[in-house]
Amino acid sequence: MHIRDIADLSKSSVIVRDCYFSTLGKLNALNQDGTLIFLSDEKCISQTFDKRISGIVASKAIADKLLNREELGIMVSDNPKEDFYLIHEYLVSKNYFQKTLPTTIGENTYISKSAVISDQDVIIGDNCIIGENVILEPGVEVKNNSIIRAGCIIGEESIEIFRKDRKNRMVPHGGKVIIGSDVEILPHCIISKGLFPGRNTEISDDTIIDNMVYIAHGNQIGEDTIIAAKASISGNCTVGSNTWIGPGVIISNGIKIGSNAYISIGSVVTRNVPDHSKKTGNFAIDHDKFMMDMVKKMRD
Repeated sequence: MHIRDIADLSKSSVIVRDCYFSTLGKLNALNQDGTLIFLSDEKCISQTFDKRISGIVASKAIADKLLNREELGIMVSDNPKEDFYLIHEYLVSKNYFQKTLPTTIGENTYISKSAVISDQDVIIGDNCIIGENVILEPGVEVKNNSIIRAGCIIGEESIEIFRKDRKNRMVPHGGKVIIGSDVEILPHCIISKGLFPGRNTEISDDTIIDNMVYIAHGNQIGEDTIIAAKASISGNCTVGSNTWIGPGVIISNGIKIGSNAYISIGSVVTRNVPDHSKKTGNFAIDHDKFMMDMVKKMRD
């Protein structure tokens, strides 16, 4: 699709330079080529050199600074965020990004009688277990040998808001949840589907998620990772493989956590976490520094 095809969704927008886009996204959630984004902060202009961005919805002040970027499509808007989400809302309502297909269930898969499985756009592989009162919304894929325990809700939407007519308005979600093979999700977890089709929520193979964990839209969790009870991961985070996220951990939006990392109990993570590191505290800092500070305080 070209941005000229959807320009009439906003009376205040003007196309400065047309472009083709295949998906929508945000700067902290880029995942594929041909992404249309919005930009409302001049400080973020340097981040638009990412080759995955094909077009930008922006104010005139920002657009003027991008005119020399011939590779970028530009739509000028009085309210870039609102117009961007109106485009997204329209495309989701028209099923532009994905076709509706009947639900399919693999061989030797057990589904509890009390589970609620959408009759459209759910794929369940072979040898899976879907427990009591599980809800699988449209756009969920569960690969072979995975287990979803009682009371989990997979594929719901999570909070993303824009203002229209001076009122808060929820943004509809156009992505999916993809759960890998040999994953186990314990009771009463909530996993939201991706906000944009260009960045699905993904739980990779051999991951275990403990009771009452919340995983927001667009999070991508690596293989062999363990997420302990009541952890909460905000949207569009990336977690590496073989990482431990402890009980009650809170991870802020858009954070990158490396492989073989360790986030200890109750930590609040607001900065990226490198590979092979251990973080502790509120806000989470290097574990050894946290312990030294604690010892110093106790001595004082």
